[in-house]
Amino acid sequence: VAAAAAKAFATEAAVTACERSIQVHGGIGFTWEHPLHRFYKRALWLEGFGRRPAELHLEVADTLLT
Repeated sequence: VAAAAAKAFATEAAVTACERSIQVHGGIGFTWEHPLHRFYKRALWLEGFGRRPAELHLEVADTLLT
């Protein structure tokens, strides 16, 4: 349960942080000239790897409520 909660939280936080960073940096954040695009692609990959955060949230909630 702890691992599922940690993965769900960490992947959502990583994607959100990258999306906000791209907004702060403007167009340069999504170009090859800045490494932020790599972090964003990796965060999206981690979010989709294995089970999605929504599925993990349901698993954690189900375990805690039973």
